[in-house]
Amino acid sequence: MSDKNKPPENIVHLVSKESAQEHVQEASKKVQIIKEEAIQSEKAAAEKIAQEWLDASALTASNKDFDAHFNLISERVRVTGVPGFDSISYDDWARAAKKDFEEGTLEKVTYEGLKLNAQNEKQIMFKTLESIHVNDGTKKTQGVEILIERENDGVWRVIQERVMTGDEIRHVGLMPH
Repeated sequence: MSDKNKPPENIVHLVSKESAQEHVQEASKKVQIIKEEAIQSEKAAAEKIAQEWLDASALTASNKDFDAHFNLISERVRVTGVPGFDSISYDDWARAAKKDFEEGTLEKVTYEGLKLNAQNEKQIMFKTLESIHVNDGTKKTQGVEILIERENDGVWRVIQERVMTGDEIRHVGLMPH
């Protein structure tokens, strides 16, 4: 293109105020859609991590693989809401689980449902129904709120678990079947 056919660089395009507002609104809508897609993507990623953690927790407990199971539990963990206990520490939980695994008391653990509460890059909080099947044929089902955290070694571990009340289980839509 010769300089003669090139448009001058100092031409100003005039647009109406209404036209400018339409462009701004259109851009705002696009930004909002992108934000919503990013939020949905982050939520889906968090749900995937939480589900993978639940699957690994159920599998390692059901297989009575103590070391693998307790690799999913932070040494900083606190469990609350268990009747008769203020809270349960890592050592208390490990001692009870080791005994149950060794004696074969525990048959399997299953989880049903996943309701994401909140997430960020290092933590995911969710609610689920946990069923603990015992070798005498009994089953204890309880709603639990779990907070997992990606620790410095890159492993997601539970740092907080709370046993929920029956009313709370119904309220969040995690009814036992």
